Amino acid sequence: MKHRPPHRSGFSLILSLTVMAGIVMLLVTLSAFITIESRAAMNQQLATRARLNALVSMRLALAHLQQEAGADRRSTARADITQPGVSAGSLRNPMWTGVWRTDKPDLPPAWLVSGRGDQPAGTQSISLFQTGNSPDYPAGYWAPWQSLGSAISPAELVPLVGTGSALPHEGDTPSGLVSLPKITLPDEDIAGNYAYWVGDEGIKARPNLLDTRSKDPQQAGQLISLRSPVTHGLLKDLPNQEQLEQISRLSEIHLTGLGNPTGSATFDIRRHHHDLSVTSAGVMADSLHGGLKRDLSLAFELDDARFAQTEFGGGATGSAATHTDKGFEATLMPVLNENGGRALQAAPVFSRAKSGGGMVRGPTWWALRDYHRLYKQLGWTAAGTTPRSTGIPSLIARPLWPNVAAAHPSGPPASSGLPNNGIRNRIYGYPDVYDGDLPSTIDPNASDLLNGDSGRIITRPLNVAATPYVQRVSLAFSVNKMQWFVWKSVRVGKTLVWYQEEWVDIRLNITPIVVVHNPTTSA
Repeated sequence: MKHRPPHRSGFSLILSLTVMAGIVMLLVTLSAFITIESRAAMNQQLATRARLNALVSMRLALAHLQQEAGADRRSTARADITQPGVSAGSLRNPMWTGVWRTDKPDLPPAWLVSGRGDQPAGTQSISLFQTGNSPDYPAGYWAPWQSLGSAISPAELVPLVGTGSALPHEGDTPSGLVSLPKITLPDEDIAGNYAYWVGDEGIKARPNLLDTRSKDPQQAGQLISLRSPVTHGLLKDLPNQEQLEQISRLSEIHLTGLGNPTGSATFDIRRHHHDLSVTSAGVMADSLHGGLKRDLSLAFELDDARFAQTEFGGGATGSAATHTDKGFEATLMPVLNENGGRALQAAPVFSRAKSGGGMVRGPTWWALRDYHRLYKQLGWTAAGTTPRSTGIPSLIARPLWPNVAAAHPSGPPASSGLPNNGIRNRIYGYPDVYDGDLPSTIDPNASDLLNGDSGRIITRPLNVAATPYVQRVSLAFSVNKMQWFVWKSVRVGKTLVWYQEEWVDIRLNITPIVVVHNPTTSA
């Protein structure tokens, strides 16, 4: 007879419940996954929007900066100078950057910030260019010394320079923190806010410049620096000055061992966030007249023929070297070249219209060049064969040139019938000697020709007079430390160990200072 197994009741129910639990678990997992992905997508969307808002803010800041400070005739400074007599703890917005127009000194400065949150976007970037007699800020403009009171709540402020970069007010140091209210973007279909602040890198110092006195003086620049006992103030205790070249940002200064940005050490770089920069650079712009500053050292070193072809010598067509009432313009005037027989077109340093007629001329660029090149006209004794030789320099006294003798080498001018005045003819210009005896009195500083005669040119010096004498001799003493490091190795068993050896020299520098005075400065 067959044995029948016992009946297993409830197996189907357990199997069904297990399958249902798996399905529920799958649904919960899918739901959680979808929720997480949705939130991640939303966060990504918000992050992208935040980046785009930041990009908009940066472009607005660059546009504001270019609008106000892009021209040459501009000067910048921090807002703390506009609040004299206010204690450091009471200064309002001391780190804002102001832009002044040097061509319109009565115009109030523009402030490179995004502005107030209760005003429409762009209110702060309205150009302040005005020609009225009483220029003032437009309505809604925010000046740093103004207190908005309850118009802005602390919740609306965005920290643009926080405690990770700068420090709050301490002692006589104003607060370096910068916070500004959020401004709503003007586009209706785009939700977002922005705020910006433009710092002034132009007033910051570079701490990562090498001190030339830390090396053996072999070059002229190093020898000149030894004359001054002044040393770098901030990083003067850095053992190895070569480490300065490795600093690419201020937060890396603590790697040199001088301090820690967290404030745990004595040197806290956050205290100098608005004073130091490792990448400062500038343009040699002329903030008074516009354009770039002139490098006269290069022009004055040219020989006579090449200098005559420059705008300073008078030979460059279309170039401007003379400052007039309208700015720099190409202005030439005739001057004697040699023996009164030839005229040279030279550019004066300045030229101004005279109320009674004529143009008041300044000295020629040739005369200033001659002052600059006096060192090339020195005579040296036989010992002066190298730059460090002790030869005795000499400069023979001479009158200005061209003078009366150069204009009339035969003696007295035939047109005046005056006797030859000897030495006066050699140390003065023609109009200075004979002006009172001319048919009509002239102003030699406001005329190019004698009585309008193109053949009689007023003498203007191209080479200056020199009658120097030694006015004072003194010695300047200074002490400097010459420090360098040398890598050396020593073998310990089978291991080669490298170590750094420090060498220090204490040097006494004695710099002679000789003051030579030239009482004859006719130009």
